[in-house]
Amino acid sequence: MVKDFVFLVVFLVLTLPEIAVAQTHSTPTPLVAVQLIDLSWKTEQDFTLLFSDLKAKGVNTVIIRLFQNGGTRDRNGRAQYDSGVYFKSDQAPLLTDLLEPACRAARTVGISLYGWMTTRNCDWYAYVQREWQDERYNLETKTKEFYPRCDIFHPAFRKKISDLFYDLAGYDLDGILLQDDCILRSNEAFSAHARQRYYRETGQDIDAQEFYRETVRIDGKTYVSKYSSRYYAWQDWKIDKLFEFITELALVCKKRRPALKIAMNFYYEILTVPAHARTWYAHDLERARNCPIDLFSFMVYHRQMAAELHKTPTQAIAMLSTMTTTALAEIKDPNRILMKLQVRDWDNGRYIEAQEIKTAFTTINQFPGVGIALVPYNRKVDLDTILSIQ
Repeated sequence: MVKDFVFLVVFLVLTLPEIAVAQTHSTPTPLVAVQLIDLSWKTEQDFTLLFSDLKAKGVNTVIIRLFQNGGTRDRNGRAQYDSGVYFKSDQAPLLTDLLEPACRAARTVGISLYGWMTTRNCDWYAYVQREWQDERYNLETKTKEFYPRCDIFHPAFRKKISDLFYDLAGYDLDGILLQDDCILRSNEAFSAHARQRYYRETGQDIDAQEFYRETVRIDGKTYVSKYSSRYYAWQDWKIDKLFEFITELALVCKKRRPALKIAMNFYYEILTVPAHARTWYAHDLERARNCPIDLFSFMVYHRQMAAELHKTPTQAIAMLSTMTTTALAEIKDPNRILMKLQVRDWDNGRYIEAQEIKTAFTTINQFPGVGIALVPYNRKVDLDTILSIQ
């Protein structure tokens, strides 16, 4: 009896550390997420019922919208909606605090919760502090103009948005997803602050006449068909500054809550034609990998790709395998990849047949560890059919 007890003690002493190490290095469960645009859920009870239903159907992560912009404005400049945020902060107008009950419900149910937050598209700043607006070059009129996107080179905006994210990081979230407005298009960043900084760092001017060598008219719109070498130098500088901004936001959040994950949306071109992503959005995966981004969220919306690339939805879905392979080659770790699928057609507003979404889901799900998100979720989405392959 004593010998048996001694053996048991020795066994536990020798094996428990190995068990602990094995558990520490266990493979994380791939994300199966839904993204909420519709915010019809208001109370902790509402969210608890929603999260419980989602979890029962195989979802383990919810991404919730935390901002509202004004939408369409009438001729008098009146907005369609009040703009602001759905969490408490002295840095932005509070619409109502939906995040607190959502966080409590997520912990009760045992589901991961990410907050989806805008960066540059903040009507509550852009239409109130108009000096915070960026300037862009209008290819039609060949003049610069202000537009309602905030200028990441303006120090007052930079401080305000950082403080806002710091407040957001105080909530019991698993992560924060940066909205797809965190870009600089090829004709953006012409503000006085951007021009001054570019000149100070390079000795060069931001010169539209020099940058855009040739343009072409397609369907009544003007596009650049040839850029100069000086444009590409400016583009590289913009990419660097954009990811400096992203790093700043991420570190502010992690300073408050070190375990908080930072996710960022990337357009599909970064996986198909990376040069286009650099030119059109100032996005670059090599630069992004050097930022404190934990989760790379790729918007591989097959209906959108089909429309823009003149393909059928079936052909666009077939591209997802190659795109996921590319993402794995770039990011290396499948658990840091989230492939986002659309469940609604952006052009006609109708929800897509569940079988079509399931085909897209299955195409990506063959890659172990890679996360998948369905966008946008509401009660019309047939999760039973789409997730039945799990």
